[in-house]
Amino acid sequence: MANSYVFSKDTHTFVYPIAVRREEIEAVSAAIDALAETPPIEGDTDELQEVVDGLGEGALDVEALLERSQAQREAAKRLVETWGEQLAAPIGVVYIRPGTDDDLRAIVTQCTQRAEADHDEFQLPDQFEDVLTLMKRIDRATDSQYKAVVHTDLVDYTTSSNASSDGSS
Repeated sequence: MANSYVFSKDTHTFVYPIAVRREEIEAVSAAIDALAETPPIEGDTDELQEVVDGLGEGALDVEALLERSQAQREAAKRLVETWGEQLAAPIGVVYIRPGTDDDLRAIVTQCTQRAEADHDEFQLPDQFEDVLTLMKRIDRATDSQYKAVVHTDLVDYTTSSNASSDGSS
């Protein structure tokens, strides 16, 4: 009969272990910095809100959208900073909580949409392909049933979209 262990939810959480290269972490950081350096909306957000409101019922709240985008960037930045601190070698394993991948996916989406927009001055960082490679690996890991249990000290970042800190989903 196998031994079983009980870990406190206060000090331990479920995570997905992700193999990562330092270059990939640096590439995500560069993408986040590029988004922050080239704001998507120049000028008066009130004027833009009026235009969006003119589109009809159920239109977007521009200010809320910008705040959410900023929160996702900050959460992703904290995540990659934590990973950078934990990764001692050029290649290693980092941990991602269930739901945390949503913040990283939002960064990829923002980058690709803005790069494709004709009116936007945003430019993809040179190493963006490394971001896509890492996201594919994260997608494969988070699509699996396999999770590990680690001490929360290893995942001390917080996310904007992760509603469950105990890893249950």
